Amino acid sequence: EVVQVLPWDLAVFKRTYMEGISFIGAILLLPYIIYVILYSPGAFGLEIVVIIVAYVFLMLDKLNTYTILLEESPSTELVGTGSYVILILLVMSNYYPLALIASVLLALIIVFIYFRQKSQMGKSRIQ
Repeated sequence: EVVQVLPWDLAVFKRTYMEGISFIGAILLLPYIIYVILYSPGAFGLEIVVIIVAYVFLMLDKLNTYTILLEESPSTELVGTGSYVILILLVMSNYYPLALIASVLLALIIVFIYFRQKSQMGKSRIQ
């Protein structure tokens, strides 16, 4: 991969990548927020949180594929796949309200799995 061959500080690359996608994500989320303010569906808060969680973890998955040789990156394959499932459930939540509840539960599970993997990697680095 080009990211590993070039003489970059990969920690700085990861930080600036996440900062950049956060800004882009906020811009892309703005039309949805305006739509919700105008038409005000009921579970706006839950949808926004789930969308942000899915977006962040999809970008972490992409970043992990760019920097696969880094040992401090937890495996995000399951998290990336779960994030795609969350997005599908969000689309389905327009027609099936229980899909929103399922997407919230899946988002919580993904966050738990990611931070558990991250803490286990920290423990293994200490030993």
